[in-house]
Formats: sequence, C-alpha cells, structure tokens
Amino acid sequence: MKKQLRFAPLIRVSTEKQEKQGESLNIQTDRIKEYVKSLGSTIPKHCWKYTGQEHATPNYERKMFDQLLEDSGKGLFDAVIVYDVSRWSRDNLKSKKGLNILRENDIRFFVGTSEYDLHKPEHKSFIGMSTEMNEFFADIQNVKSIDGKIAKAKDKNYPTCGKLPYGRKFDKKTGTWSIIPKAKEDIEWASEQYLKGKSRKDLAKKLDMGSYNLWKVLTQRCGDTWKISFKTGKVYKTIDMKIPRLLPQKTIDAIHKKIEANKTYTHGFKKNKYLLSRMIFCGHCGHALCGYTKPNGKQYYRHADKHYRQQCTAKKHVPGDDMAKAVLTHLFYMYRDDVKIEEAISNAFPNKEKYQELKTENEKYKKELISIKSAKDRLIKTFSNGLFTEEEAGKTISDLRERESILNNDIEKIRLQLEQMQVQEIDDDDLDLIRRVTQMSYDNPSRLSRMTFEDKRGILQRAFDGKTPEGKRLGVSIEQKADTLSYSIMGVLHQGVKGKLPMSLFEMQQALGIDSSYPEGYDPFTTTVPKKKKKKSLNTQGKHSTDQHYLCRKHH
Repeated sequence: MKKQLRFAPLIRVSTEKQEKQGESLNIQTDRIKEYVKSLGSTIPKHCWKYTGQEHATPNYERKMFDQLLEDSGKGLFDAVIVYDVSRWSRDNLKSKKGLNILRENDIRFFVGTSEYDLHKPEHKSFIGMSTEMNEFFADIQNVKSIDGKIAKAKDKNYPTCGKLPYGRKFDKKTGTWSIIPKAKEDIEWASEQYLKGKSRKDLAKKLDMGSYNLWKVLTQRCGDTWKISFKTGKVYKTIDMKIPRLLPQKTIDAIHKKIEANKTYTHGFKKNKYLLSRMIFCGHCGHALCGYTKPNGKQYYRHADKHYRQQCTAKKHVPGDDMAKAVLTHLFYMYRDDVKIEEAISNAFPNKEKYQELKTENEKYKKELISIKSAKDRLIKTFSNGLFTEEEAGKTISDLRERESILNNDIEKIRLQLEQMQVQEIDDDDLDLIRRVTQMSYDNPSRLSRMTFEDKRGILQRAFDGKTPEGKRLGVSIEQKADTLSYSIMGVLHQGVKGKLPMSLFEMQQALGIDSSYPEGYDPFTTTVPKKKKKKSLNTQGKHSTDQHYLCRKHH
C-alpha cells in the first residue's frame, strides 16, 4: 500500500496588503489542498504555520522559510509543497541551501502535484533556473518600485517612504501637508526652554519623548525641508521635500549655535570656575588648555593631558588672573570705541557686499525652483485632463527639468562660495549689550571689580562665539619663548590682537581711561575705590544693575 505523506505547505505573499485582502493566500491554500488530496495525502494541523506575509525581494526572506528548514529535521512532516517555484524562493543562493537541507533530512519536494527529486541533477537544475529567473524579475520590479517612489516624492512632494516628520500630517486625498497644532506648541516651548539653558533630557521627559528624538526634531525636523533617502544598489538618492515649518529659521540657527557652544565653553564647571575655560589654546600644538587651582587659590592654565605636556615644547603655566585682565582690557578698549568697532567689522567682513549679493541670488534661484515644481504639477494635471499631447507634455517637462538642473548646479556653486567666505554673523543685540556694559565700566572703572563671574563670562562668550576662516575655534592663543609668555586674541571683532603677560598696570590704566583722579597704582579689576569726582545718580546705577541682570539672564 502506498504511504500517505504528511505535507508542509509553504504559502507566502510579499506584501501586507495582499495578506489582509487574503486573495493570494486563499488561492494558494485552496489549490494546495486540492493537490494534496489528489496525491492521497494529508496536511497536519501543525504544518499550517508556514503561511503568511514575507518580503518577496531577494535577501529579505524571513521567519517562515527559516522555520520550515529548521523543522525539516524534527520529523514533523515528510514533504514540502508550494503553489509554484516562485513561492519557494526568489533568492537562488538561499534556495540552494534550503534544498540541500531538505535533501539531507530526506524531505521530498513538490511544486503542485509534480515531485522534483532533490537527488537528480536535472531536477535541481530546473529549480535553480526557475529561481534565478524569479530573482531577476523580483530585482527588476524592485528597481521600478523605487524609481516610482522617487519620482512621486520629487515631482508631487508625496511621502513614499519612512515615517512622517514630527508634528506634520499628510492628506493622501488632497496631496497636502499640514501641522499638528499640539506638536507645534510643544516644540516651540521646548526650543524656548532649551535656549534658556534647560536640560534636553528634562524637556524630553516632560514631553514624553526620547532625548535623542527631541534632539533630532529640534536640529533636523523643524524647518521647511524634510530629507528622505532611497537606496538603489549601493547608491543612496536623497530627495528634499517641502513641509510646513514648526520653528522659524532664526530659532533653528540659535539652537544649532547653542549645541555647538555646548561642545565648547558652556559646559558646567566641576569644582572651580575658570573665566577662559575652553577659550584658551596652546599656540604651539593647538590643543585647548585647561584650568587648575593651586592650594593657595591661584589659578593657572596648562595642557590637560600628560601626553601633550610631555610632547609640547610649551611647559610654562599661564597665570589665570593676568590672562583674564589682559583679555578683558582689550575687549573693553575695543567695544567702547564706535570707530574701532566699525573698523573691526569692516576687517572681519571684507566681502560682506559680495556675501549679501550671493545670498540674494541664492534665494532668487530657490524661489525659481519652487515655481518650476509648481509648473510641473500644473502640467501633469493638465496632461491628465487630455489638454496636451504626450509629445507636447514631454518637451515641456524636458525643458523644465533642464532649467531645474542648471539652477541646482548654480545653487551648489553659491553654497561652496559662501562656505569659503566664512562670514561670521554678528548679533546686533549682543553687540549693543556689550557696548552698554563696557561703557558703564568706563564711566566708573571701579565697577569692573564688582562685575560677577557670569557677567565677564557672558562678554567673553559673545566675543569668541565663532570660528576662524580655517575652521578653528575663536579664542586666545598662548606662545612661550624662553621665559616670556605672549598671547594673540582671535575674536569676532579681534583679529590678531597681540600682547605679553603680564600686562603692565600702566597699559591697563591707559586702555581703560584711568586718569589722575584715581589713586596711584589703582587696579580696576581688584580695587573698588571710586574716583573722587562726579557723584553718580540713582538712575544711572539702577540702569547698570538692570543691564548686568539682563546680561546674565540672556546668557543663561
């Protein structure tokens, strides 16, 4: 009597939509039941688990296929049956490995009612060729699918992959984007708090978000552009999609600026406060110097790492108090003089007119790109209504794409030019604030000794907030020759101001405008004795207090 086989059917569809609709699954299931019945065999209840949705693209076969191969050595079934060869595999390498496992476990293989003997070369060859062709067609279909998605995203601003960006909705019927009001309110609040110095982790916790996710939204997903990427072979193609803004560009720029500052001089202090922390560098090796405090309370700056202390030729420690006095004196001398400030701005921005001209031209090209996209959308809609022939529409689309390509090239050239110019933007509010604080210090230099650490630190941060044309951080560079320490100040409005340490008291008094009305040997940074003439009004003192409070508040 012929042995009744126990069959394990492998029934698969390639998309979730097919699985939900059930048509392909039902067809395969019904046919396989008929095939097994005609063979006088059965399908055990536990063998129906190899049925469902799996990705059809080569290299994406998943759990069901692997589970079937694993179970083939457990005596759960005698044969495997599929509706057609493409349901077995579309990856020839995986197919060969799978067939070898079945053969080793004495599992027979059926396609419909036809058995293929896995021990016969011609049968294995037929399965291999069929699988190779299926793999080829699956690759072609995958490429077409990706090309279609890219075209739809590029031409129609339609999201065709990945999750939607935070705080936005897309209406598939109308093809329009919109903002989720609650999400916009949350991000506006988070950005405001973050710029005030609040911890990102604390803000994320209050918004019930992950800290990294909040960082990504604030830095990459709040503007009017959303980048999506498609992989074709080994190449990634990125499409810029236009979406509604959550935050104005000025706020986004401020967030990026804050993040950059957090990497440098806005870190917290562990124990002692150092005025020039992360703003002072070795002029010989280029590494940042760190502060340290001696038991007697005096502060110095030196190389942080033992390796650099041994390798660098500069061994002398930089006195912190002398360095702070010299730098602040230069800054106050610069910021009190409007003529010097205008000269410094002119020197810092030699190509400012050209820079503005390029920015204007860049914005003009970007607007034209938007109008080209709108024109393509209108053309596609008109063509679909039958008002253009395919030849007429094709020529117009070709002309628009050619102009689009030229504009993209011009925009890229401008971007490179702007990067090379390395223009450092100056915040007029910051500049005005420093001017007022320094001017008040000149009206009465004794106030310098009463300035808080935070006030001084705030002025220094604004003075060194940026990078040199070479991409290095602005700050103070220290060089040592024999026993002499010299410094060079590279700030937003200070390019190459030089001097030696310590700065003499005479130089300091001259720069700060200290005259004979002050006691002999007067040091404005350590002595609180005011000059004898000219009694200050309460209104002036009140204004000074308010401005210093504003400086501290804006910094934090």
